Amino acid sequence: IYLKKAAKNFPDLEHDMSGMDIVAAGDAYNRYIINRIDENSPASDAELLVGDEIIAINFKPTSIMTLDEITEVLRSRNGRGVLLDVVRDKEHHRKIIELKRRI
Repeated sequence: IYLKKAAKNFPDLEHDMSGMDIVAAGDAYNRYIINRIDENSPASDAELLVGDEIIAINFKPTSIMTLDEITEVLRSRNGRGVLLDVVRDKEHHRKIIELKRRI
């Protein structure tokens, strides 16, 4: 096998830096629920819980965002602070997570 370096420089691909998985729910798939949280991750440090519904990210309602837009924010930049508004048991919570490169 002969390998040749690509002529173009491609941007680095980033993985999720929040430490949580989110699923789309609801009739129009515009409700976003935390499905999994990794231990010792920014999401666990912010005391987010599985089952929390994310209703806004940086003051932008998630009902007008796609899952791709949300994941793009959550892997955007190491050290970036992200403000999450979540609903847990009909109570509103505001959490700040600092994205952290994990791999």
